[in-house]
Amino acid sequence: MSPWSEWSTCPQQCVPDSSAEARDGEVTPTQSRRRVVIQWPANGGLPCQNLEELRPCPLSGARCKHYLWGIGPWSDCQLPANVECGMGYRTR
Repeated sequence: MSPWSEWSTCPQQCVPDSSAEARDGEVTPTQSRRRVVIQWPANGGLPCQNLEELRPCPLSGARCKHYLWGIGPWSDCQLPANVECGMGYRTR
């Protein structure tokens, strides 16, 4: 067997919010490491052990931030305060 590879990187360092996790279908992130068979068992040798290991990512303890907002219709065109002409703006 080869030596174990380095652990893979974690996609996030924060703790997923349980309500957001249920809503978004997220799962707790994991790291993996692998090794390869250099020589397959022969002459009655035992099968190779696991070739991959998984572990939970180390998390900082801070909650992940999830932002939700709704998009409504655009407002009428407005001019900035104290302006009578020129470029206006719209909000939503």
